[in-house]
Amino acid sequence: HTLPSGEFVGEAVFVPAPRARNEADGYLMAFVYNAIQDASSLRIYDAQNLHAASPLALIQLPCPVPAGCHGSWVERPGL
Repeated sequence: HTLPSGEFVGEAVFVPAPRARNEADGYLMAFVYNAIQDASSLRIYDAQNLHAASPLALIQLPCPVPAGCHGSWVERPGL
């Protein structure tokens, strides 16, 4: 997947799809920093179709997230 000039992606986190049929069946979630606008978004991609023109979801964040920030998500707190 190619990002426009000025956008930088952080480390993606893989999320398996419900009832996944193989190990690549799922989604990649990543923070993207736009240096031109000094803004960040959370983007969700189909892990099996990274050549898609756009992410499945793009969530604008209320503040910039520095490039290189690592994130992780868990099903339940305390795991």
